[in-house]
Amino acid sequence: MKAKELVDGSLQPVTLPDVYLRVKAVLDAPESCAADMARAIETDPNMTARLLRLANSPFFGFAAHVDTTARAVSLLGTLQIHDLMLATSVASMFSGVRNDVLNVTDFWQDSVRRGVESKLLATYSNVLNAERVFLAGLLGHIGKMVIAIKAPGFLQEATVAATTRGQALHVVQREMFGLDYAEVGGELLNAWHLPASLEEPVRYQHAPKDAKTYAMEAAIVHIAALIAPAEVAMESPPIATDIVSLTTLDDDAIDAVTAQLDQQTDEALALLFPVRKSA
Repeated sequence: MKAKELVDGSLQPVTLPDVYLRVKAVLDAPESCAADMARAIETDPNMTARLLRLANSPFFGFAAHVDTTARAVSLLGTLQIHDLMLATSVASMFSGVRNDVLNVTDFWQDSVRRGVESKLLATYSNVLNAERVFLAGLLGHIGKMVIAIKAPGFLQEATVAATTRGQALHVVQREMFGLDYAEVGGELLNAWHLPASLEEPVRYQHAPKDAKTYAMEAAIVHIAALIAPAEVAMESPPIATDIVSLTTLDDDAIDAVTAQLDQQTDEALALLFPVRKSA
């Protein structure tokens, strides 16, 4: 089994919505402007409402009320708008996953927590675009969703083995099947034509030094998963010194992130899943 084979072919539950594709096309167009981005978003009333809710949330803390799409784009910038649209699009997908294979609610709660943690760690590491690292953290385990859809037996078997052995899921998946959810996630983001700044941290989260350009971001996503593991009932392993060395983090920074994590995770969950409550 190869990661690309899982992603290729019919994978309708993980096809990005048209409004996001229009937003991405605007971002990729060299001569596009903020007004073009606003018009692309406004083709979808639900996405427009989501964006305005995001822009007016405590997560961003703008002083004045944001009442138009154009104003939201102006304040947030086209790159961050793209990332927010991608986050909200992905968060509303994967309705085809069976709950007995993967608990979707728990999955997204854990993913949002890792995203928030990644963003906070990136801020303490002085990464210029910490919001993009939020998205990389959010999508870090997206490969699990692909496997749950295309090869549910593979995911179930590896999950049981990981729990029994007290090992990380990606280690067991590699041992049993020669691939893991990080590789599958990287292939999915590549199929979606997303930039290396998102693909590399997802693909190389378990081996950050292998990343070509975004080793620090991959290390941050790796550290975020270790601080709050959700894969199996196991004690968090120590964070390897050589991975921490790819960042500017120290124990004080990690403690500070941990102290902020619950509140910011609740805020992010309320934005991405307004009808759900965190556990």
